[in-house]
Amino acid sequence: MLTLLFVAGLALAFAIPLWLWNRFLQDKPSGVLLGFPAAWVLDEWYRSWLLTGFPWLYIGYSQTGTPLGSWAPVTGIYGISLWIALIAATVFFVLSTRKYYWLPALALLSAVGSGIWLDKKEWTHAVDGKQQSVVLLQGNVPQQMKWKPEQREAIRALYRDMSAPLWQTDRLVVWPEAAIPELYTPSHPFFIAMAQQASSSGSALITGVPSLHYEDSGERIFYNSLLGLGTANGFYHKQRLVPFGEYVPLQQWLKGLLDFFKMPISDFRTGPANQTNLDSGVMTVASSICYEVTYPELVARQARDADILLTVSNDTWFGSSIGPHQHLQMAQMRARENAREMLRATSNGISAFIDHKGRVTSRSPQFERFVLQGTAQAYQGRTPYQQLGNYPVLILCAALVILTARQKMLAVFN
Repeated sequence: MLTLLFVAGLALAFAIPLWLWNRFLQDKPSGVLLGFPAAWVLDEWYRSWLLTGFPWLYIGYSQTGTPLGSWAPVTGIYGISLWIALIAATVFFVLSTRKYYWLPALALLSAVGSGIWLDKKEWTHAVDGKQQSVVLLQGNVPQQMKWKPEQREAIRALYRDMSAPLWQTDRLVVWPEAAIPELYTPSHPFFIAMAQQASSSGSALITGVPSLHYEDSGERIFYNSLLGLGTANGFYHKQRLVPFGEYVPLQQWLKGLLDFFKMPISDFRTGPANQTNLDSGVMTVASSICYEVTYPELVARQARDADILLTVSNDTWFGSSIGPHQHLQMAQMRARENAREMLRATSNGISAFIDHKGRVTSRSPQFERFVLQGTAQAYQGRTPYQQLGNYPVLILCAALVILTARQKMLAVFN
């Protein structure tokens, strides 16, 4: 029943903006050609923050590897979605009116032609001599076993043994989200040992881990975190938590219902905004944990002064579905938007090295224990999207909606 309610709520997130379009815009040509694309993009945007957001399945991701995707560093994902919706609207308009047959061709040629031109432009520059050897570890621990207390020592041994032959001066070793399924504290013997082992070889270790902290009042708080050890340093706490996975929206009203169903709930704390980026010992790393990589502005804000992007994830939740492939595609789009390389370390695939144009240069197989090695290149500079965010596209869409709705709304209110 709770799953049904959740899906119904997401359905309303799609339905409400498009009902408004149908009510005020759809009965005139400008409402179809301009109002529909604008309403579609505003719907995608509003889904990105409602109840902390569910920014999945934007139509712009379909262009991750095409010339149209070259708009990413200029407008971000919403600008690409606007182009696609505009092309679709022109096709519909021509089919329904049987005239202006040149419109779809004009829209398509404008989008693709400008994308080909934009693809030739370098928005950032590689920093000479600033490279780092990187190893991404994929432990492939089954989800149904991972959190059993009796498996803890085996999982510690797994990552310790996989890392043992990899320690090397100036090398970065990355473990995935919550690789070690126990709470990190500064006195934890395993993490102390790993920090010493990495330091003694001049290596950096960045790992995902749930972490325990204390407020001044003595209250315990928990974060889903990334931690730098060895020559790496810093903490990053996840800022966008998964609804009903890591926290419960409107928990104060739903607590009685959850108690009735005897549902255990996670209670992670949201990480603070404007956290300092991690340091890999060689490069500054803009981090995102799992679901966070789907938030364009969050990643762009953290990437402005970083050398490279890093995302870690536990995609075992998705099983053999299309989810991990979609997740990888969204990480590719973040690389394009920020014109920086992306490292993606996952628990059971797909781990990948992604270049600053969003292309996967190497990747792991799924559902296998795997060590993926490569070299990361630092990039500096800011893309237009990093500087301006979503404002240009959202202002344009709002203006199109107002212009196409003005007469209809006046008639309704008069």
